[in-house]
Amino acid sequence: MTAAAQRITEIKAAILSGDVRAAQKGLDLLEKALAGGVDDGQRRILEPALRELRALAEASLKGARQAAEDLRDIIVSAQSLQTYDDAGCRRSATTLAPMPRRF
Repeated sequence: MTAAAQRITEIKAAILSGDVRAAQKGLDLLEKALAGGVDDGQRRILEPALRELRALAEASLKGARQAAEDLRDIIVSAQSLQTYDDAGCRRSATTLAPMPRRF
C-alpha cells in the first residue's frame, strides 16, 4: 500500500470516528504525499478511494448541517414554551382550536 493509500485509509477512519483533527491532519499529510504528482497506476488505485472519501465527507457535512438545523428548531420550540417575558409578565396566547366533541 502506498503512502497516499495509507493516508486515505487513516482519513476515512478519522471521518467515521468523528475525529476532525485527525482527518485534517491526514488530509495535510496526503497533500504532501501527492505534491510530487501521481502516475497512472497510482491514479487508478487512488481515484476510487478518493471518491469514497469525498462521499463520506459530504455525508458528514450534510449530517452536521441537519444537526444544526434541528438545534435551531429546538431553540425556537423551547422559546415558545416560555411562560414569562423579560419584564416578568405572564404571557398568554389565545388558541383557536376546535372544542372536543363528546358523544
